[in-house]
Amino acid sequence: LAGEADAAVEAPCLIVDGTAFVGGYDGRVYAVAVADGTLRWTSAPCAGPIKGAATALDATTLVVGSHGGFVRAIALADGSVRRTSEHLGGAVFAAPTLAGEVLVVATTAGAVHGLQAATLAPLWRKAGAPVFAQPVVHEDVVIYGDVAGAVHAVSHVDGAGSWSIVGSTSPVYAPVAVVGANVCVADDRGGLVFRDATSGALKHRRSVPGAKFFKQPALVNDILVVVSTDGRIFVVSATDG
Repeated sequence: LAGEADAAVEAPCLIVDGTAFVGGYDGRVYAVAVADGTLRWTSAPCAGPIKGAATALDATTLVVGSHGGFVRAIALADGSVRRTSEHLGGAVFAAPTLAGEVLVVATTAGAVHGLQAATLAPLWRKAGAPVFAQPVVHEDVVIYGDVAGAVHAVSHVDGAGSWSIVGSTSPVYAPVAVVGANVCVADDRGGLVFRDATSGALKHRRSVPGAKFFKQPALVNDILVVVSTDGRIFVVSATDG
């Protein structure tokens, strides 16, 4: 590449109109042309490393979360900082989730926050166990797992709980996968658990000995592709595992 980040990069890229935007361990966001690798701009640093993907807020703005506990809005055109949230009390590991006009942000301090997308002003806070997984939108709720093994569905508007299920003590680090009316929860001890997205009721459960799932299962037609940290790849039915 003609342009490279000046720091280690763990975060996935966000690609918008031929430009890849990626956060680095130095707290900066780098904009790189997909066609030839030219570095277009580098943002001012945020507090702490950026390990989650950037989220497109609108046609002109992206947002990132940092391990320093802040969310920052940055202009797509030139990397200028438009606004920064108040401190959220803990590290932001995963990408923020845009749900309507609310930005839902999980923290490793054990709270999920709802921020006004336009201003990053706080709207609500849902306390619980640390959350590393990005919340996933399903209809009018966001669904996420935590390190205590629980899975929660809360309103993105006000954080009111729709359901919470403690299915096991296996930590959930991966975002859930929405499969029609169900969600698939992949956990840290090889569990693939299918639940009704509306009620949280258990539909199916499968255990894969020795597997650890840190990444969101990928839905391809009627199958799920799940990758374990030991290098194994599993292809299972999206309806019953």
